[in-house]
Amino acid sequence: MKANQFHTSGIARSGACFIAALCLGVGSALADHSVTVDLSGVRIDNGINFFRNSGTARLDPAMSYTYAVTGTCHGTVQNSLMMAIAPSKISFRALLNTLKKGSGGFLSGTCANPSGTFPATLSKHLYTCSATSPLGPVSISVNFNGGVYGGSLTDPASLRGQVYYQITGTSIVPPIPVTIGALVFNPGSKLVVTAVP
Repeated sequence: MKANQFHTSGIARSGACFIAALCLGVGSALADHSVTVDLSGVRIDNGINFFRNSGTARLDPAMSYTYAVTGTCHGTVQNSLMMAIAPSKISFRALLNTLKKGSGGFLSGTCANPSGTFPATLSKHLYTCSATSPLGPVSISVNFNGGVYGGSLTDPASLRGQVYYQITGTSIVPPIPVTIGALVFNPGSKLVVTAVP
């Protein structure tokens, strides 16, 4: 009888250890040191805002983060201003640098998060340029904002650690009355945010 009791308690202890390990595994899967936001299909379109987030992926709290927007884009709509600017696939950073020398540097960097908690701002940049396009001078203004949610008003834990990226306030002023079109991010374009140890 004692042997049975010992065997039962052994199973209980093993079960408890397994559940604890499982919980730890689940917990670690909920947050990671690096999170990706898919930007495929996001458009830089006159007067239209675009928002993307990391979905169920969550970022670990840290005192500092690195971030990088990478990928390619292309213009849409035949004979449009954006098609004239980017008629074929081109690196997004290279395109920005072409429109305004050295202006693509904001797409990557390191940001401090002194509190070590969320919410956190990763990057906040107003991109402006007056460039020469094949159709003549063009004025472009776009807000690029990235960050990490701290939670929602109704459920503080629901969005905590979710990374987001926003392209807002897009203003494209063409040199002549013409179809403007849009710039579209190609598949594989992304924002990657990594916690600095």
